[in-house]
Amino acid sequence: LKANYPAEFLAANLTNEMGNPAKFTEYLNLAPRYGLKILPPSINSSEKHFNVVDGNIVYGLAGIKNVGENVVEEIIKERNEHGPYTDFMNFLSRQGEGFSSKTAESLIKAGAFNELGIDRATLLSNLEDALRFDKDTKEATAYGQLSLFGSDDPVVGEFKMKDAEPMPQSEVLQMEKDYLGFYISGHPLDAYSDQIAACVRADISDPDTIPLEQETSVIAMITAIRQVTTKAKKEKMAIITLQTKTGDIDAVAFPKVYETIRDRIAEDQVYGFRGQFKKKNAEEKVSFAISEVLSPYELKPEAISLIHIQLGSRKSFAQDELRNLQRILQDHEGFTPVAFTVEGIDGEELRAGGLYSISYSDALKNELEDDPLVRKVWVS
Repeated sequence: LKANYPAEFLAANLTNEMGNPAKFTEYLNLAPRYGLKILPPSINSSEKHFNVVDGNIVYGLAGIKNVGENVVEEIIKERNEHGPYTDFMNFLSRQGEGFSSKTAESLIKAGAFNELGIDRATLLSNLEDALRFDKDTKEATAYGQLSLFGSDDPVVGEFKMKDAEPMPQSEVLQMEKDYLGFYISGHPLDAYSDQIAACVRADISDPDTIPLEQETSVIAMITAIRQVTTKAKKEKMAIITLQTKTGDIDAVAFPKVYETIRDRIAEDQVYGFRGQFKKKNAEEKVSFAISEVLSPYELKPEAISLIHIQLGSRKSFAQDELRNLQRILQDHEGFTPVAFTVEGIDGEELRAGGLYSISYSDALKNELEDDPLVRKVWVS
């Protein structure tokens, strides 16, 4: 399904994993590999859950905060019976008494009306007047109140939107995060893509591949800072939630470090972090001990010393099955060594011979991950 119907496959899995942020993010990150876009909710294209339109995946209306499933069903039913909504006022005029201003605000902030040609800032600044106008129009129509000139138009006339200053992209993204739970049309870390590619080697979404007890770099946005006091010396330290494009992780700033960074960090800001990933035992989650906080552009690039390829769980592999994998490695010839492991089998990695040293790139990673024998790929 993933190979032949990737859009439908991802739409179904995104719907299933709405309550599981880690898996949901994993499927979101798969979309670009298949040339797919995840589009914000659309008042004319979205269904109740994720669906596919023109080969792209559209966010479902029921996934918007403060928008109930009953309201969504009525919106879709009206659209199916009487055609697409032509503008915002047309949309309001076709909603029943159960439609609230809170629902309208949530739909606007989630981007559901973007396709109708009026930006979020203008819709939000006119919302209260638009709802009042719509209410007066419906009441006038209900009581048969007509204009003095004898036309069939209600006396209240036509509503005119007043222009508002467009929102900065950062505010638009924050609204998506607040009302959809995730960034859809972009991410605050997009501006640092080149730095992340050069300086970050750890993939937060896959704890098994994270290098432990090694000084390493992370570029992330702080989403929460919780200050705590140590029991012994009553010193202040902090638990800081870091968000990367592949997931979130809890970071610890111990007292000495926290004292040096506390006045230089803030929520919803992006930083470069130096520190070590740590894990006390097999049951405990991986955390990150911060040693230094910098601008993302102050981090130094980290060279790739080894490329890890994990094959799917098998006892043996036939030579002809390995030919495609062999071809991929030879097509990306370089100087970085390769090591293999097999999923579910404990033991040391098997180093490939120098003939298979390669040049690492995102294109290579994607080719390897598309090979049916390969479970996952990471670097150190």
